[in-house]
Amino acid sequence: MASIMFKKLAESFTQKSNKNIKVHTDLRASILHKLQKNNTPLIIKTSKSSDIFQSMLVSCNKAANTIILDELFPQADFKYNKETLFHCELREQGNITSFTTQFIDTVHASGMPALLMSYPESIEQEQRRNSFRLALKTGQYLSAKIPGEFQNSLTGIIKDLSHQGTRINIQGGNTKLLKKGDKLSGCRLMFDDKQSIQCELTVRNKRSYNTPYHYMQIGAEITDIQLSDKNLLMKYIAMQQRQQCRLNASNRL
Repeated sequence: MASIMFKKLAESFTQKSNKNIKVHTDLRASILHKLQKNNTPLIIKTSKSSDIFQSMLVSCNKAANTIILDELFPQADFKYNKETLFHCELREQGNITSFTTQFIDTVHASGMPALLMSYPESIEQEQRRNSFRLALKTGQYLSAKIPGEFQNSLTGIIKDLSHQGTRINIQGGNTKLLKKGDKLSGCRLMFDDKQSIQCELTVRNKRSYNTPYHYMQIGAEITDIQLSDKNLLMKYIAMQQRQQCRLNASNRL
């Protein structure tokens, strides 16, 4: 079981995780191109300051072994030199992509000040188990029984899932019975492979939608679960994560 669990990463990204996955050299260009194309904001920390900045990847040139970053925001109050290192990081849906690059020179890109940096020698990817939410396929259902005098059985579609909670779309007018703080005992989460777990969910938030049909979406925390069901849930999430990683890697080739 230990082989499929990921170490929790502290909020400070200066702390290392022992589950970092170093990206193969041939995939660096693909990842950097995606960051550039999407104008993805990057969290930046430099070797000259403990302050945290933001920037974006403007361009990358593998042949010249360089990349160009937009100037830092907020503006740095120190001068760069050729020993200044930048640690660049993206956090998205529990996944962390990071790389280190070295300052070369100040340049202009599209008429704006920018930073010429060395091409990253490697890119690391890691997962924060405690915040990772697995987006699930349409067709995975959850049956829940509302506690109290109503005892109405509700069936919903799971939208995402972690070992701590889930988001579920529930169709029907009787969703008005649900309110923040409600404890839903005897909930059953059913997976693609027909396996299921039973747990208690506590409603943390809810939102009503009218398109494409009327439904309620709830965000719920798993507040009570047997150890055997918890292990099965974590095994299922880890299996789905591995499948997603393989698919993403093949799409980059």
